[in-house]
Amino acid sequence: MVKHLKMRAWLLICILFVSVLWSPTLFAQDTTTGIGFMADKDTDWENDDEYTLEVSDPYEKWNRKVFNFNHKVYKYVFTPLSKGYDFIVPKKLQGGFNNVFTNLRMPVRFFNNVFQGKFKRASIEFARFMINTTAGIGGFFNPGEYALKAKMYDEDFGQTLSRHGFSEGSFFMWPIIGPSNRRDTIGTIIDMAFDPLFWFGTLDVVLDEDILFGISAGKRVNNYTYNIRDNYDDLMESAIDPYIALQHAYINNRNKNIKE
Repeated sequence: MVKHLKMRAWLLICILFVSVLWSPTLFAQDTTTGIGFMADKDTDWENDDEYTLEVSDPYEKWNRKVFNFNHKVYKYVFTPLSKGYDFIVPKKLQGGFNNVFTNLRMPVRFFNNVFQGKFKRASIEFARFMINTTAGIGGFFNPGEYALKAKMYDEDFGQTLSRHGFSEGSFFMWPIIGPSNRRDTIGTIIDMAFDPLFWFGTLDVVLDEDILFGISAGKRVNNYTYNIRDNYDDLMESAIDPYIALQHAYINNRNKNIKE
């Protein structure tokens, strides 16, 4: 029993160490830019139509090379890492951690709802945050959804720019991070200004840098394991052209979110 616990402890240490190495490059792994969009639970990724869009992709040759590199990193680094995390951390606990980080990101959703004139949704986001932070023990549980009978309104600055007339621009594939376009890349950078984790590290007064780095690493591992890995694998396995499949899945998901 003790030997088994020691093995799990060492495995967890190894996972966190490796995740720290790549967590800084995944700052955008939420919804706006990168494969974080695959956290959407309402999409059947296996049946996403690969050939329904006309996409501005002038950098396709380069994008495909980056995609192939990313796919190898996901397959041979991220996936084994996340499976080790799965072995250690039960799904219910992963779900609670996911809730905490989702709750913490409330300012991004709140301000982007305001910027789009969706004031009722903004007020619901704030109310959900207050309920979940208190009754939900820091957001680990999600009583706000049941108390308010309202879902989360996940707006970001990429959607805000679209609402105010900015086109998506050319598609491109970021190394490690994944799919994006000009508008959503700009949106991701601006969203960082409203992300508490970003400011906790920048101000250097709330959290020690090493602690923040560890929290960020844990967030990335948990997000990839709980939200992304299985959806990504399903899409890749069912795709005729995996690059086009990921590109169109990203664009279709963004278009759906913008219309909501």
